[in-house]
Amino acid sequence: MIDFRYHLVSIIAVFLALALGIVVGTTALNGGIVDTLRSSQNKIISDKRGLETQVRDLRNQVGRRDQFSEAVAQRVLGGRLADERVLFVAAPDASADTLRRLEQVVVLAGGTPTGVLRLREDLLDPTKTAVVEDVVAQVAPAGLELPDGTPVDRAAVELAAALVAKGNNALSEDAAAKVLGGFTGADLVQVQAPAKTAGTEPATLAVIVTGGSNGKDLDDAAKARQRAVLTLSRALDDRSSGVVVSGPRGSADPGGLLQALRNDGDLPDRVSSVDVADTEYGRVVVVLALNEQQDGAAGSYGEGPGSESAAPPPGQ
Repeated sequence: MIDFRYHLVSIIAVFLALALGIVVGTTALNGGIVDTLRSSQNKIISDKRGLETQVRDLRNQVGRRDQFSEAVAQRVLGGRLADERVLFVAAPDASADTLRRLEQVVVLAGGTPTGVLRLREDLLDPTKTAVVEDVVAQVAPAGLELPDGTPVDRAAVELAAALVAKGNNALSEDAAAKVLGGFTGADLVQVQAPAKTAGTEPATLAVIVTGGSNGKDLDDAAKARQRAVLTLSRALDDRSSGVVVSGPRGSADPGGLLQALRNDGDLPDRVSSVDVADTEYGRVVVVLALNEQQDGAAGSYGEGPGSESAAPPPGQ
């Protein structure tokens, strides 16, 4: 007869065998998992090092490209803007460094900066149209035909008339001063004089400088602000020898001003755009695009969506 101790020993033996099987099986399984994880880790490390090498190589390429652009800028641009007076218009998000460097390259090309028109948020804000309309009415120059559109449409025409000219369409000095005084007094714009005196003559060309894009879709208010800047670009183009709208890499991405310009009907056929103005070669392209504008042509240049080529074609 089998006694209780035999049953107890048998039960203990069964559990020991089960435990041993679990331990052995888990050890084998863990070994496979560890091997897989180690393999994955090694691949990730290898990929990371490969990407680091690519980034380093790309940075070197960009650095060499900019060195080349700087080295040949004087030879390529010399005299391109001789006798031309260039107005700079800064959107609220424009980079001060990009603006400064663009002024320098315009001088290198023989042009004369006439100052900077800094656009304030209230001028572009669709909720502030009553303020804009009041100023438009107060400073309207005699004989200047204003459009029937929005207050911003009329403001753009007045500002353009006060700042740029082509042929004999310039406002008198007093009328221009009244317009600019009204808009600056209402804090709709700020006018920054050039570092060196450029006299009182209006500009013949204009460069609008904007910021980049975060790649997100804009709300209605932001779209209205962009339309206001593009309205000003059209008004400046109507009264000058040409306009170039420039921005950093990303300014032609979704939500960027250059994307809005390039999708705005016939405007890209009139106003040029450069989406790499934060690079050395991009600033050279801005001057070449201004030169092209003088000849009555326009184009979309850079690396972003909607760009036709890196720069205007040879001979321009």
